[in-house]
Amino acid sequence: GKADDALKRLDALLAKAPKATDALHLKGNLLQQSKGDLAGAAQAYRKELEVRADLPEAHAALIALAFAQRDIDGAAKQLEELKKVLPNHPQTKYFEAQVAFAKNDFTKARELLQPLLRAAPEHAGLLHLAGATEFKLNANAQAESYLTKAIQVAPNFAGARRVLAQVHLRARQTVVARVGGES
Repeated sequence: GKADDALKRLDALLAKAPKATDALHLKGNLLQQSKGDLAGAAQAYRKELEVRADLPEAHAALIALAFAQRDIDGAAKQLEELKKVLPNHPQTKYFEAQVAFAKNDFTKARELLQPLLRAAPEHAGLLHLAGATEFKLNANAQAESYLTKAIQVAPNFAGARRVLAQVHLRARQTVVARVGGES
């Protein structure tokens, strides 16, 4: 609860060890989550990547920041940087699927998600993205299956519940949709 104190201590640590990637990442997280300083957070994550370009967490943080700001081109640009250093990393493929989805290339998103789902069938984020993708491709039964599983894994996942409600509405199951996917 004392973000300012934590940031002062991190700055003191970084003055002594400017290449401490964990400290840079924590600083970015604190700036983003506690202070709402997205530009400062992005700067910390970029410094982290200057020290070590193959840190998937730093790339992921920058991509997530771009998505939060609805900057699809920025997310795609950072994804290209990630692909240079970790082309086959699962997070690279996940973000590639997210960018494809954001660019309305749902077929590509589906193709990218299938091997990820086989490797991590209980990952709520993957299941949500897969469900949303199938919804966009009008594969309602598959969308419902993925989204239902996402909600089973993460019962408070509002995004998955929203898309599942859309699936039910499309299928004219308004009673189920009204209660957020619960029967």
